[in-house]
Amino acid sequence: MNKGRVEEFSDGVFSIIITIMVLEIPIPKTGDWNQLISASFLNTFIAYLISFVLVGSFWISHHQILEELKTVRVGFMWLNVAALFPISLVPFATAWQGEFSTPAPHFLYGAVYSATLFALWMLSRNVNRQIGTENKAFVRRHGVNTMRLYLVYASLVMTVLSLWIPYASSFGVIAITIAWRFIAAHQNKHKV
Repeated sequence: MNKGRVEEFSDGVFSIIITIMVLEIPIPKTGDWNQLISASFLNTFIAYLISFVLVGSFWISHHQILEELKTVRVGFMWLNVAALFPISLVPFATAWQGEFSTPAPHFLYGAVYSATLFALWMLSRNVNRQIGTENKAFVRRHGVNTMRLYLVYASLVMTVLSLWIPYASSFGVIAITIAWRFIAAHQNKHKV
């Protein structure tokens, strides 16, 4: 089957996720500018902003992972659906984290992020197997996927730390997303 169907479905899921997240931002109770700088509004908005960048980063990574594929099989389609599952939990985790600064919501946010990174790693690993070692892109993609796995480990550390330092998962998400942008930029610069 042509990979276009997988990409279209995935794009739809990403679009819905971002739409749901923006709907979670509370409308200020009054028309006063001070409502926009209140602690409760800012916490929710900052959680949304971080998650928006993270979902955008996942969307870009997803497209880069599928780039080398020409066709997909049913098994790969199921793997893609499984990879989208933790991403679909981002709106819930974002809303809970934006509302409370206790360890549980931050741990969940980090766990969802870690699960998403792991799912993208699995998806990329499967693509690497499909394109084969003879493909010139394999070596580059294999190195990038190894880096992706290290980022999974780093996100797990940050997630566990959030049990004692709640914002560790948020700072971890920001740091790992920035690190991934540098890795992706390096990857694009050295494309075969």
